[in-house]
Amino acid sequence: MGMARLIKVLTNKKGVTLIEMIVSMIVLSLILVAITTVFAPMLITYDRANNLAEANTLLDNISQLILEDVANATRITPGPADPGNVTPGATLFIIRTVSDIDYYTNADGILCRRTIEYDSPLLSPDFYKSKRISAACSVNSGLVTITLTLYAADGWEMDRSYTARPVGLAG
Repeated sequence: MGMARLIKVLTNKKGVTLIEMIVSMIVLSLILVAITTVFAPMLITYDRANNLAEANTLLDNISQLILEDVANATRITPGPADPGNVTPGATLFIIRTVSDIDYYTNADGILCRRTIEYDSPLLSPDFYKSKRISAACSVNSGLVTITLTLYAADGWEMDRSYTARPVGLAG
């Protein structure tokens, strides 16, 4: 008897009713909404943390280059107090070393570094599609403070200040 019943169950051609299909779709939808509710904030947090880590690395790398120039400076000419109001092409600050080194924004608003040998942007042009950076320099009692501000298209910004005392700078 057991085998006959198994054959009958396996050969039954009955399908799924419309009600069963609708109920299963509703259950599946509720499960997907629950999963999305849990994972969406995690993705947003991951994106934000990733952007902040990238910004920290970027500002540290740029500041390292600037501070190396500042360490060897004999004279520094600071730029304007409010780098947000700098007109394109204006020099932000000049560091006098063996050769003058200019940090400036070009006509496209890209932060650049110019020496006698070369003139180059500090960041790739792709960076400026979603972010921008400004720099300022101040000198007080022989201490040089470089302030970098990173602005992102999605509204956040990050400020960093770095201080150094150049060996050859007269206070």
